[in-house]
Amino acid sequence: MVATTSNVEVSTNNSGGGKLLRWRQRVGYWLYETGRFTANLLIQTYLMIYMTDTARLSVAAVGTLFLVCKIIDAVTDYLAGLLIDRTNSRFGKSRPWAFLGVILVTVGLLTVFNIPSDWASNSQLVYAYVTYCVFSLGLTFLNIPEFTILPTLSDDPEERTVLATCRQLAGNVINFFGTTVFASLLVFFIGKGLQGYAQVAQLVTVFVVVCIVVSLLLLKEIYVDNVSADNDEEEQPKHNLLKASVLILKNRRFWLFGLMAAFISFAFMMTLMCGAYYFKNVMDNPVMQGTAMMCLSGAQFIGMFLTPMLGKKYSKRVLIMVGIIMGELGYFGLYLAQPALVLVSYFIIGFGFSIAFTMYFALMPELFDYLEYEIGHPVSGITSSLTQYLVKVGETLNNVAIAWVLVIGQYDASLEVQKAVTKLAIRLNISLIPGIIGLLGLLCVFFLDLEKLYPTVRAALNKRQGKVETENVQK
Repeated sequence: MVATTSNVEVSTNNSGGGKLLRWRQRVGYWLYETGRFTANLLIQTYLMIYMTDTARLSVAAVGTLFLVCKIIDAVTDYLAGLLIDRTNSRFGKSRPWAFLGVILVTVGLLTVFNIPSDWASNSQLVYAYVTYCVFSLGLTFLNIPEFTILPTLSDDPEERTVLATCRQLAGNVINFFGTTVFASLLVFFIGKGLQGYAQVAQLVTVFVVVCIVVSLLLLKEIYVDNVSADNDEEEQPKHNLLKASVLILKNRRFWLFGLMAAFISFAFMMTLMCGAYYFKNVMDNPVMQGTAMMCLSGAQFIGMFLTPMLGKKYSKRVLIMVGIIMGELGYFGLYLAQPALVLVSYFIIGFGFSIAFTMYFALMPELFDYLEYEIGHPVSGITSSLTQYLVKVGETLNNVAIAWVLVIGQYDASLEVQKAVTKLAIRLNISLIPGIIGLLGLLCVFFLDLEKLYPTVRAALNKRQGKVETENVQK
C-alpha cells in the first residue's frame, strides 16, 4: 500500500515505483550532487590559496581556522542527524533540511571569498572564521540529507548502485569542467584583486542554488519502515536516539566503514587541495593544473561507466581495495614530478578513486540496514551524521596537514620562486602523506564484511516489515 503526500511516498512494498519515477529519482539525485559538489569543489580547490596568497592571512592561522571549524562541526553534524531522524513532515525527512542547507551555503559562498581588504588582520581573520563556519554548517545540511535520502529513494540494492553511480557521474562532470571553468573565470576576474574571487563565487552560487532547488522538487522519498503506511493515525514509536548513538559508536563495522571513508577522502582531497601549490611552485606551470584535472576527471568518467559492470562480477569491498591501490601508484608518480608522469598519475588516481568512491557510496545503505538490524529501528540519520563527521575530520586533518607542512617547509607567498625545502614539502603534501593515509583506508576495508552479512540482514528486515512469508525468511 502506498500513501503519497507532496513529494513523500510511504511504501510498504518492494517496488521503487515505475520507470518514470526511477528516472526522476536519478536525475534529481544527479542534480543534487552537481550543486553540492560544485560548492564544495570551489572551497576545497581555491579557498586556502585565496586566504594565504590573496587575502594574505598567515598559513598557520588558516590551518587553525579549518581545524576549529571542524571541531564545531562535531556538534552540528550530530544535531543534523538527530533532526533528520526526528523529522516526519509532509515534505519528507531529508528534504526540508536540504533546503536549509542551500540557504546557508548561499550565504557562505557569497561572503567567504569577500574578505574586506581594508580591515585589520585580526578582523579579517574573525570574518573568515564566521563566514567559513556558515558555509560549513550549510554543507552539513546538504551532505547528511544526501546520504539519508538514498535508502528512501529505493530499497533495491541494484537501483541504489545506479543512484550512487548517478551521484558519481555528477561529481565527475563537475570535476572535469569545474576546475577548468573556475580557472578561466579567475583569469578573467583576477585583475580585480580580492573582488575577482568574490565574483566567481557569485556565479557559482547561482548555479548551485538552481541545481539543488530543482533536484529537491524532483526527488520523492519512499519510506520503508516498521510501521504500516495505512496506520497514519497511530503514534510512531519514539526511539532513544542517544542510546542508538552509543550503540553505533560501539559497533566495529561502523568504525571500519567510517574510518575507511575518512582515510580515502583525506587522500583524494589532498590531491585537489595541493594542486594549486604543486603546479605553481613545483612544476612551475600553473596552467598545467587544468590539464591534470581534465586527465583526472576523464579517468573518473571511464571508471564510473565501468563500475556498474564490474559491480556485477566483483564485490564492493574488492573494488574499493583495487581503487585505493591504483591511487597509491598515482601518488608515487606525483612525487617524481615529471610532467608526462604527473598527467598519467592524475589519470590513475582519478580512475582508481572513481571506483572506490562509487562503491563506498553504494555500500552505505547496507551499513544503514545492518545497523537497523542490530539496533532494532532505523538510524540512517545518526549513522550518516557520524560517518560524515569522520569524513570531515579526515578533510580537516588534510587542511591542517597541508598548512603545517607548508609552515615547516618555510612557505612564503610573497616569493616568486620557493626554496628547495618548500618545494619538497609541497611534494610530500601531494604524494607521500596521502599515500600513507590511503594505505590505512585499504586496511580498514580489508576487514569490512558488510556484504557477507547482507543476505541475513535483509531477510530479517523483510520479516520485520512483513514483506515475505515467515517460513521463507531467515533459516
